[in-house]
Formats: sequence, structure tokens, C-alpha cells
Amino acid sequence: MKKIIKLISLILSLLVLFAFAGCDQGNDLAAYKADAKAGLESYAEESGYTPDNWEVVLGLVADGKVEIDAAADKPAVDTAVEKAEQAIDDVPQKEEEMDIVSIHFVVTKLFGGNQNHKFYNFTEMTFSTKNQYLVPDDWDGEHEEYVVTATFTKEKADAFFKTIKELGILDLEEYYPNTEGILDGSAWDLTISFSDGSVFESGGENNFPEMLKALDEAILLLTGYELF
Repeated sequence: MKKIIKLISLILSLLVLFAFAGCDQGNDLAAYKADAKAGLESYAEESGYTPDNWEVVLGLVADGKVEIDAAADKPAVDTAVEKAEQAIDDVPQKEEEMDIVSIHFVVTKLFGGNQNHKFYNFTEMTFSTKNQYLVPDDWDGEHEEYVVTATFTKEKADAFFKTIKELGILDLEEYYPNTEGILDGSAWDLTISFSDGSVFESGGENNFPEMLKALDEAILLLTGYELF
């Protein structure tokens, strides 16, 4: 009888041991999945993508998390992570999309309506300017045309592109409001056009961010003329 009791006790002990082992393995896999999902979330940075492409990246991260949760073991988790990261790598980043064809910069005097236009054409490698007064659309007078002010080389254009990529020029906010309550002064508008027809726009009123000042320096090196 004692032998039977000892045998039953041994069997119960083994069952408890196996149960704890299985629980530990389950907890270990759950922790592994949590770490994998956290790593996937930090794999890509929002600042590296355009808004549309960042939405694509977020969707890929979400899909990757679903596959990680469904993984039966650690190798399957690793496969899900690798698949998601590869898909994210295939989404073009800003610098890969920065095939700029032109830059248009306008400064408008808030009193008087005078506008100074500066146009940088990277197809013809020219810098053109014009001054213009804001007038009604039905005004029958002559509008001033652009005049080529300077030309630049492809080498200078390539150096300029490298500089503004390093600056992260596409991180400029859409609008920089007048925070000082200044009634006169000037407003500015920046339009960057790309070869695929897309545009990036930023602007402000009596508010010139540091990145715009850095762009001014880069433009000076490109053309010999300041941006503003």
C-alpha cells in the first residue's frame, strides 16, 4: 500500500513539474513576442517618411504584430519580424523620393502687396526672379515675367540636394504662424516640386524657422544669391 501511495505521489509530482515547465515555456514565448513587437514598433522612424508612406509603414507594423501573435514558437516569431522589416524596407524614404525638379519661394510684404518670387529650375539649372504687386484677377495691366538671374552647374545642384537632405528640409511644418502679433512685416511660401508631380509646401508669417535660415545659406552657395 505504501508503495502505491509513493508511486501516486511521484506521478503527481511529475505532472506538477511538467505543468510548471509548460507554463514557463508559455510565459517565455509571450515575453519573446512582446519584445519582438516592441522592436518592430521602433524599427522605423516617422521623420524618415512622407505622411502617406508613414501610414503604409504603420499598416505593415500592425500586420507584423498580428503575425507575431499568431506564431507558435520563437522561430515563427523571428520569421514574422523578418518579413515585416523587409516590407518596411521596401517603402521609399524621403531621401529616396527627393527627385526635385524645382523650388519656388515667395516673400510677400503684408502692407503694400509686393511679392518677390524666386524660382529654382533643376532641369534647366537656372535661378529666376520677378517682383510683382498683388492686383485683382481682372486687372488688364502687364504682369512682370521671370528673368533668369543666375545659372548653376549639376555639381552644385547635387551638393545642394545633399545639404538639404541632411537638413531634413521636408520636416518643415506646414505653417509657421505669427506668434509675436506683428501687424506688418512679411509672409513666406515655399513650394518644392518633384518629378512624380507631387509637391511639398510650407509657409509662415513673420516667423522664420532655423531650418529655413539654413536653406538660405544652401541657396546662397548654389546661386550666389540669398533666399530672403
